[in-house]
Amino acid sequence: MPDEHQPDPDEQPKTEAEAEADADADADEEPMHIHRPKPLHGLRELAVEIGVIVIGVLIAIAAEQLVEGLGWRHKIHESEQAMRAELVADDGGQAFMRAAIAPCLDRQLQAIGQAVAARKDRAEVARLAHAYSPPTYTWDDQAWQSSVAAGIGPHMGARRTAEWSGVYSGVAILNHLTEQEFSAVSALRALPSSEGPLDDEDARRLTEAAATLERLNVSLYSWSAGFLKNLERLQSPVPLAQRTALIARARQRFGGCVVIPNPKLFRPMDNLTSEDERRARMYSGDTTVRP
Repeated sequence: MPDEHQPDPDEQPKTEAEAEADADADADEEPMHIHRPKPLHGLRELAVEIGVIVIGVLIAIAAEQLVEGLGWRHKIHESEQAMRAELVADDGGQAFMRAAIAPCLDRQLQAIGQAVAARKDRAEVARLAHAYSPPTYTWDDQAWQSSVAAGIGPHMGARRTAEWSGVYSGVAILNHLTEQEFSAVSALRALPSSEGPLDDEDARRLTEAAATLERLNVSLYSWSAGFLKNLERLQSPVPLAQRTALIARARQRFGGCVVIPNPKLFRPMDNLTSEDERRARMYSGDTTVRP
């Protein structure tokens, strides 16, 4: 009787791959061991299981809130950086220049009014009217609008949101006043430059236009000064180098009538005082550009 364990001489030896495949098949045939959950014994074990689940949920919620809070903190930082850049480099420089040249523009308008009252030659009055050329600025608020659209305000805090909102409300008013001024300047320059004396209708229209521009110039000065004051509250004043360059440019164009605005002289109620009081304050300022 042949030995069962004796290899068959006719059988070919298995390759290494075939041997590994047979080993895997044998492993697959091993029975699966199923571990049944142990039944809970008593309220204490039940409380422990529930406590573990609750603590795990709380940890997950806290981690999610932490990540969300860090994300909003980053968004707030980026939003405030964008608003500071917009206000200081763009709107702030314009407000500083507008406040600096306000007395010069006021004197030009007074000269026009005096020429009209004296019924000077039409060509001379027209020359004075066309020489009146206040800067036409666009006051930007794109960074603020982006912040509002992104829902940054509620995460910034009520006080901080109110501060930024207050500054940008001034931007909206300055835009409105600038648009009104542009229309009034067009009316002032509508006088033909032909020779001859002014007639009553020309004198009336010029007087109205000059008076409107005087009021707008005072208002633009007042709101510009208030805007600069708000920038200082946000610890974002117009840089010294920029202010120095703006004053040099203004004096090159307008001469010695340029004043150096000092936001510390501005009071919150200045916009509510009379036009004469605001005009008097408009002529006050520093003698040098302060750091």
